[in-house]
Amino acid sequence: MSLEFWLGNEKLHYLLSQGTNEMRMDMKDFTNEKRYVKYSSFNVGNEFTNYTVTLSGFSGDVDDCFTGTAMPINNMMFTTRDQDNDMLAENCADLSASGWWHNNCVCANPNGLYLSGETALHGQQQCVWECRHRPKLCRGVNYRKQEPLCELVSAITETEPTSDYVRIELGQETVNSECLSCSIDELCVMLSCQKFHSIKEGNAVTSPKDCTDIYNSNTQSPSGHYQVLLPIFGHVTVFCDMATDGGGLTIVFQRRHDGSEDFNRTWIEYKNGFGNVSSEFWLGNDKIHHLLAQGTYEMRMDMKDFSNEEHHVKYSSFYVGNEFTNYTVTLSGFSGDVGNVIPIDTMMFTTSDQDNDVAGDNCAELYVSGWWHKHCNCANPNGLYLSGETAIYGKGITYKPWLGAFYSLRFTELKVRRVV
Repeated sequence: MSLEFWLGNEKLHYLLSQGTNEMRMDMKDFTNEKRYVKYSSFNVGNEFTNYTVTLSGFSGDVDDCFTGTAMPINNMMFTTRDQDNDMLAENCADLSASGWWHNNCVCANPNGLYLSGETALHGQQQCVWECRHRPKLCRGVNYRKQEPLCELVSAITETEPTSDYVRIELGQETVNSECLSCSIDELCVMLSCQKFHSIKEGNAVTSPKDCTDIYNSNTQSPSGHYQVLLPIFGHVTVFCDMATDGGGLTIVFQRRHDGSEDFNRTWIEYKNGFGNVSSEFWLGNDKIHHLLAQGTYEMRMDMKDFSNEEHHVKYSSFYVGNEFTNYTVTLSGFSGDVGNVIPIDTMMFTTSDQDNDVAGDNCAELYVSGWWHKHCNCANPNGLYLSGETAIYGKGITYKPWLGAFYSLRFTELKVRRVV
């Protein structure tokens, strides 16, 4: 406590629950000029509230950034890189490199990176710092000031930009010659300075954002592993199905075929993804969301039983929200050669440690699988890998309209294709 520290959210809660408290924040710049802000009422809830902060009664000798902005932290829950409770689609703790009561990311960032005064790192711009100092993790930046949002892209910065730049899209142009250009890897990016922005292809090959791009660039591309460029994540390895139903399908959810992977996983594991894309896997709810946010997608589920009979279902519209929505799914436009039994539209994702279904019990616990459960088992693609006929009701890889809840399928793949 003689140096840098954070007392601890639990200790803060118990300390503040002993009475009525005010809070003061003292600050100094690198010339030793001082400023402060003060709040006459300050409290932090317990862990059950995710340490929600309440504060009011501002005074001080600098503007109020905690309650006097359009994105105040009053009534906000605490966010860390492994628990996203802010209001932005992305995780502000990841983007701002700090745990805090983030709302829509940076107005104030007391727990941010320790830098030396003037810097190009304005809010999410610490990603540029990452490019220079941790190049294996960060290989270029897009920055959307309006939200704000920082996205990793496949490009290596040559120098740092000035302090005001925005997200840039392919095809936009600028007359400002001072903008930062990036070395070409696969996507050559020019980050903007001041109010101008640009992105140029140069001699680079634009990275595909899904298997549809790969198929459209070469309709003879074989099925197999490819890298696509996803916002935030950069390059991600996916399996592209170039043969089924006209090709260009990205296997985004999962594959089941031999029982080698345990699908009874936690919220964090389903968020991040698990398994081997060459075998059984779940890509990850965050990646699924970012992939589907790039356009309008259809979804197809292929199934096989142990006699190799095949069936499929297909939905012409499919989307998964971000973690703030608990990865709510929306789907419509059914077709297929077997009955429609996925009444999961507008359902949130449920795991054994986070129950978002509408049943009395936790469907993920009852049927040992994370999924968009509603009243539990109608279809259970992430269930136990069993061997066909079984005495265990609903816990296998089931699809009721085809073989009922006492038959566990041999094979499933869930995949999407961009249509707009």
